[in-house]
Amino acid sequence: MLQIAARLLFPCHALVQGDRFRQYASIIRETCFSCAAMQYRSEETLSAHHGNSMMTQKTVLSAGQCGPDHASLVRFLVRNFDVQIIATDLPADTLETLRSQTIDLVLINRRLDADNTDGMDILKTLKNDGELAHVPVMIVSNFKDAQHAAVQAGAIRGFGKAELSSPVVRERLAEILSD
Repeated sequence: MLQIAARLLFPCHALVQGDRFRQYASIIRETCFSCAAMQYRSEETLSAHHGNSMMTQKTVLSAGQCGPDHASLVRFLVRNFDVQIIATDLPADTLETLRSQTIDLVLINRRLDADNTDGMDILKTLKNDGELAHVPVMIVSNFKDAQHAAVQAGAIRGFGKAELSSPVVRERLAEILSD
């Protein structure tokens, strides 16, 4: 019920599913990350954002981020791209979401916050699944060796939270998220 109410109050709020919704419930009542980030766009874009013209929006699946990191990702992505963000906590949630929705990019935390699963395990599962292998995936990690291993396993070079605002990261994401 609270999730439905939040979506009615904040129609542009990045979708939050499962247990993560309860974690964000108090934050959602206080602010809408997407709306706050959209203030940096023109009024025309903001109006379209709240209207029905979200058909060209890309969808990003953020897997395994902790609350503050997810909030940072949402703010960065919405400020720079016309995206909807879906959050998942666990490998099973991530796979279920990928099978049930069209996802344009998957951002997997190196270590999932909810259960400490290695993000590489999810990446390898995706890349070995004939139905999901085509979906672009990036690992979110500041460690160069983790980025290298992810690319070797079929991911696109990702980024670390420390470099989130860099022009290089913006350009790398634009290749996937811009029309």
